[in-house]
Amino acid sequence: MTTPFTQPQSPLTGIEDDLSELRNHELLKTIPPETVLTVSWQPTSTDTPVTTTAEVTDTDSPSPLVTLAPESDGTMLYATCPDDDSLYIKPATPTQAIDGGELRDVTVQSVPVKPLYITDDGVNTPGPLVGKTGYLSIESDTGHTHRKITDDGLEEHDQRILSPLMMGSNPHELDGRELSIWLLDERRRWYRLVDDRNHSLDSYPLVDRPAYSAADLEENPYYERLETSWEVVQQLKRAVQDDPQFDDESEDRIVKRLMNMESHLFGVQLDVDCPKPRSKRDANPTLYHNPDWETYDEALSMIETRLTAVSDAHRNAITDTRQLTDVRLGVHRLESAIEDLREYVTTPTGKPTDTP
Repeated sequence: MTTPFTQPQSPLTGIEDDLSELRNHELLKTIPPETVLTVSWQPTSTDTPVTTTAEVTDTDSPSPLVTLAPESDGTMLYATCPDDDSLYIKPATPTQAIDGGELRDVTVQSVPVKPLYITDDGVNTPGPLVGKTGYLSIESDTGHTHRKITDDGLEEHDQRILSPLMMGSNPHELDGRELSIWLLDERRRWYRLVDDRNHSLDSYPLVDRPAYSAADLEENPYYERLETSWEVVQQLKRAVQDDPQFDDESEDRIVKRLMNMESHLFGVQLDVDCPKPRSKRDANPTLYHNPDWETYDEALSMIETRLTAVSDAHRNAITDTRQLTDVRLGVHRLESAIEDLREYVTTPTGKPTDTP
């Protein structure tokens, strides 16, 4: 009835066009060094606009927003922003023979894509992010993840950088995958993974976890609750895509929210160090649950109940403030997502048109 929802494209697909659609002010606060731009401005002393291609050389100074090195000569330009509505090109030094003026247009020609290495010690956190705290955003071809980084900040080797790629991905097939990473209010950067691991059994244990036995999983207080929640989300996606009460736009909106829930569930799974077998169905068939529900509201309530149990079990087992905060925030994000979903999927009777 409707077109199945597809995964988003790689964050490197069409990024120049996407960035160029930003307002000039937003763009110059977003782009990283080594970005090549075509900029046009209206000089103060002539009616003829000036256009030049330049590379961003510095974005660290609060004013100007960026420093540009034009390809045509050895001059340097400043892109300054005296207020939220106006942008100006100015010479880097008063002695430069260039007539600055109001910036009219900025087009992105190319964006630097840096290598991001995975070694036997873990994924190398990009230098500008090491030790940083705040709200971290990571975008890949499998989705978009948000995480709050607190206390000591991102570590030199930090598996949270790869969280959106680990949903349904083979940890040994990460080479060449692409990421866009940024902290709230900081510049966005693009990376392509380079897998430098030796791929031995013990290689990169933080992400490439071994297959756990059924006994190991039975003893874990989080496994059944998180795995069942994950399966309910998969069932909800299939049910919504097959439900004729949702038009294409509504279906896409709901499925995107369910995909975000998948990402948040994976984040909680990492935070509680929950074991995850490489193949649930084959390796642990007795522990693979197929939840039974009849209404959308019942399905969402099943997830809520299990999240509460995960949160309670973690609070009773852990005293580390950082771990407690991360899990609490992850569960809170999921609870908020569930409330948001209820507005879209629950009819007055609480039943879908076709029971899955």
